[in-house]
Amino acid sequence: MVAQKRYGREPRLGYPSSTFSLALAAFLFSSPALAQEAPAPPAAQEEAASHDVSLTFSPLHLIVFPLLEVTAEFRLADAFGVAGIAGYGVVSQDVGVEEVTFDVWELGGQFRWYPIGSFEHGMQLGAQILYIGVNAKDEVAGVEVRGTASGLLTGAFLGYKIATRVGFTFDAELGYGVYAVRAEAESAAGDEASGSESGGVGILRLNIGWSF
Repeated sequence: MVAQKRYGREPRLGYPSSTFSLALAAFLFSSPALAQEAPAPPAAQEEAASHDVSLTFSPLHLIVFPLLEVTAEFRLADAFGVAGIAGYGVVSQDVGVEEVTFDVWELGGQFRWYPIGSFEHGMQLGAQILYIGVNAKDEVAGVEVRGTASGLLTGAFLGYKIATRVGFTFDAELGYGVYAVRAEAESAAGDEASGSESGGVGILRLNIGWSF
């Protein structure tokens, strides 16, 4: 048998042409399933919680005097805040051989700037003004004595504050101020006395509390 002569190139069924391959690749890689961008990785850390008010008190004042002093600071901006201070306590003091009890209260305010950090966490520079009042009514040597005193303290301070994500807050201040005080006293026997004093004093607070 004479073998049939073959003309032309024998088709190669197992391999598509180069044109078809390119078209197929273009189709595959341009399909919506593959063209979608990879999802962005989750943020490594969530942004810190934002607080607008910090309410703290001074354990140091409670231990030393004792006086309950509370400070409420309000955010004006990320780098600025204003604070109100209020305090009250009953203090005993030796006067000669007698111990006299005084009612003490204070009311004041502060302006704070955070040159490093923010209201949430940072170093602060501030100025404060504080009014202090004292009232006493007691017996000294068997004679009733009444006395009042009032004073004004102004000063500046350097501080550091941190308010955690959950709200716990630590607020420390160290500074210096000048004060002026005037006092008056009178006894049931008709004796009267008065005096005034001024000078300088340190400012120290180590407050703890909560921010909202």
